[in-house]
Amino acid sequence: QAGTVTSEDTPPLPALDTLDAPALIQLISERITQQRLLPADDAASAHAAFKTLETRFAGHPGIIDARIQLKDAHLKLSDQARSQGQWEAAQQHLDAAFEVLQPDATQSLSATAPSNGS
Repeated sequence: QAGTVTSEDTPPLPALDTLDAPALIQLISERITQQRLLPADDAASAHAAFKTLETRFAGHPGIIDARIQLKDAHLKLSDQARSQGQWEAAQQHLDAAFEVLQPDATQSLSATAPSNGS
């Protein structure tokens, strides 16, 4: 296959912007199974496929299930990392789970002044 870099167990990566919503949902599930969740800007990650789904097919009913599936996978990997003392990886997955649930929260959090506790 000219122009495609693969190994025996890694299929060629489809261009995310060429996939329809059901294909993106399937891809998210596959990448979660492979534990390829991050980084979010890597087209080979479940997070990137989810962002594409959310951007291109905002009203699609499958987004809710994909969101829950991805959030649960991040929380599971966070727990695993925490149990192994991998604190940075645990925090990365917690942050990613939060971003999946509240996609605008990272922007609003950085723009909000810290609370003074009252």
